[in-house]
Amino acid sequence: MGLLSIATFFPLLGMFIILFIPKKNLLAIKIVAAVVTFIPLVITSYLWMNFDYAMAGINLKDQFQFVEQVSWIP
Repeated sequence: MGLLSIATFFPLLGMFIILFIPKKNLLAIKIVAAVVTFIPLVITSYLWMNFDYAMAGINLKDQFQFVEQVSWIP
């Protein structure tokens, strides 16, 4: 799985984890929420730092950055 997918869908995993934490355990909910928020921040920061501004605005298919190609329908 690519970094874009992880950064996009990781908060859903955190949502399901928080769903099963008892409502009275606010500290655990806050810690899980903070960690689940921090991980996409790290991933997107990494992508931002590795973005090649020289290629920005190029509209050729082979020159897109951080592309994930997945076959949806075989």
